[in-house]
Amino acid sequence: MSRIKSFSLGHNVESGFSLLEVLITIVVVAIGLLGVAGMQVTSVKLNRVAETRSSGVIYVADILDRMRANALNASSYSTTFTTAATTDTTQAERDLRDWKTSLAKLPGGQGKIEVVSSDAALCELPAISRCFDVTVTVRWTESNVVGGSSVPTEFVTKTRI
Repeated sequence: MSRIKSFSLGHNVESGFSLLEVLITIVVVAIGLLGVAGMQVTSVKLNRVAETRSSGVIYVADILDRMRANALNASSYSTTFTTAATTDTTQAERDLRDWKTSLAKLPGGQGKIEVVSSDAALCELPAISRCFDVTVTVRWTESNVVGGSSVPTEFVTKTRI
């Protein structure tokens, strides 16, 4: 077998990447990875905010369900943000104590319930002598996330029991 060598005059034929092309590729990939890392940090932060907000909505639904179960004593559920539920002689007091304890799990979590008696004419069922217009407000801060606000966020729900 004979070997044929090819030579080019003055031209050096090389294949592959140059060092400059490799460096440019590394920079482009690094910028992309930094973008992905930034999105991950934002995702975790917003996930914490969503978790706190979901918990606030769940606590509102919880106290409204408790009030519906004890509808005859719905007026006993009135409370303010600063009122601490300490006694537990009635079902309403036990419900408020449990609710306030649950709200304390939220950062800066507080709750307020306003109960107003309505005329029988406004009630859905005519057999009911009275019903109650209830406004439940849950307040918390989003200070549990980096860059979160210490300004309270409120969720307000109005319903009739």
